[in-house]
Amino acid sequence: MLQARIITNNLIAEEMLRGRNPEEITNEEIKFPNSMMKHFSDSQLAANILLSAGYVLVNGVWQKVSNRVIKGAGNLKPQGLMDELAKSGVKYNPDNVVMVTKTADGKLLWLENGNASAGLKDIVNGHAADFTAKGISDIPSFLNQTIQNTPINTGMGAGGPFADYLINGSTYRVAYGINGFIVSFYPIN
Repeated sequence: MLQARIITNNLIAEEMLRGRNPEEITNEEIKFPNSMMKHFSDSQLAANILLSAGYVLVNGVWQKVSNRVIKGAGNLKPQGLMDELAKSGVKYNPDNVVMVTKTADGKLLWLENGNASAGLKDIVNGHAADFTAKGISDIPSFLNQTIQNTPINTGMGAGGPFADYLINGSTYRVAYGINGFIVSFYPIN
């Protein structure tokens, strides 16, 4: 089944690269077992497969997470905030920044493509299905919108600071470093 899933992910990714809207891809084309299909609508299943294949939806366009900046994320990287990040003295890679924003209390936070243990790749690898189940496919944009709200809880976890946000009845956690780098983002209920 794992090999079939990898082949399926690659086929769907190829369709996406041909410009096909992932919401048009049906369960019948995906050919997953009925036990999986009953949990997702056609568009949710297509989005989940694209997310698991390493794609993210940014500004309405599915793009492969790579070591380069994701194209089209310009409105998630306002020049003024990018300048502020550059002047802050923290270590970061401007070519890998996907999103930069400020919290409701003015703290500068940013998300980079990252790797398997931190950043967007970690979020996609570990939580894509969780977000898809909640109807969220554009993770960077949703994260940006989430951070604009006042958190319901903040604290210090084993890996560093975190903030919890209540959005549409669900609680989401943003884990970040003291420097403002977003380590992870995921639903906690």
